[in-house]
Amino acid sequence: MTNHFFFKGVDWDNLRDVDPPYVPDLKSDFDTGYFDDFSSPDDMAKYTEVKEKQKNVDAVKDSDEPVGRGAWVGFTYRQNGPRANASSAYSSQGDVFATIF
Repeated sequence: MTNHFFFKGVDWDNLRDVDPPYVPDLKSDFDTGYFDDFSSPDDMAKYTEVKEKQKNVDAVKDSDEPVGRGAWVGFTYRQNGPRANASSAYSSQGDVFATIF
């Protein structure tokens, strides 16, 4: 796992000696101030787009099939293979990404 390209350049032997990019200012071990308050309308307004996408996903799920199209709804993938770099209506740069809805 640590050989994955995502972790390239990570110095695992000295990881605990590296300063983190952000350290929250906690008031105690039980401080949850950095989490959203899900009972607050202002905090929940940030999730409007997520809720709308979830409605779309729920609308197209195949409930009759145990592993039908619904298992992949909302999944975004990049096209691989011989046509992966072909020009596309999705991207002028040739990279083809698609989300199943």
